[in-house]
This record gives sequence, C-alpha cells and structure tokens, in this order.
Amino acid sequence: MKKLFLSITIALLMTACAPSTKQDYMAEFGEFIETISEKSSEYNTGDWASADAEFDKFLGEWYDKYEPEMTLNDKMQIVAWTTAYNYHKGVSKAGVVIDELGNDLNEGMKELGKGIEEIGKSMQED
Repeated sequence: MKKLFLSITIALLMTACAPSTKQDYMAEFGEFIETISEKSSEYNTGDWASADAEFDKFLGEWYDKYEPEMTLNDKMQIVAWTTAYNYHKGVSKAGVVIDELGNDLNEGMKELGKGIEEIGKSMQED
C-alpha cells in the first residue's frame, strides 16, 4: 500500500505543475496513462478521485493551451490515452463490483447455512 501511495504521489508531483511545452504535455500525459495502466488494479476510490482530477487537467486547461500546436497524430494519441484511461477505470470499478457481489454471495450462503441448521434442529425436536 505504501508503494502504491508513493507511486501515486510521485506521478502527481511530476504532473502537478503545468507542462511548459507541448512536448512536455505529451510526455507527462503519456507517463500519467502508463502509471494508470500499471497500477489501476490497486486503486481505491480516493486514488481514482486524485487520478480523475489530474486527468481533467490534461483534457481541460492543459489541452486547451497546447491544442493549437498539436498535429493530427498528437490528437489521435490523446484519444488513445483517453480510451485507455476510461478502460482501466472501468475495469477497476468492475473489480470492486465483483468483489462486493462475492461478499454478498458469501453472506447469503452463511445465512442459508444457518437457516438449514435451524430447520434441521426443529425437525429433530418434532
């Protein structure tokens, strides 16, 4: 967990300051997406909130600043990174839902087992 927090902190520090050139913007955006791709399975809700804020900077004010300098290839790369970000975020959230469903199933099975035990006891008493 400490390694994850450190990785996120480093990634955020690297991108906390606005990039000073289009090349810096593209490089930092690429590094951000690489970090998301590598670590997304370990992200919790707070991690995603921080990542979303950073992602919004890349697609908002920073994109607006450098968009006039971008080539078609640059814009296509940003679309690819946006797709990758949304994919990893979706997969991560799906994992959380699956975990919750598994927990609910386990609880249901425990309750079912208790119910069966009670039925068995009541049948023995009769």
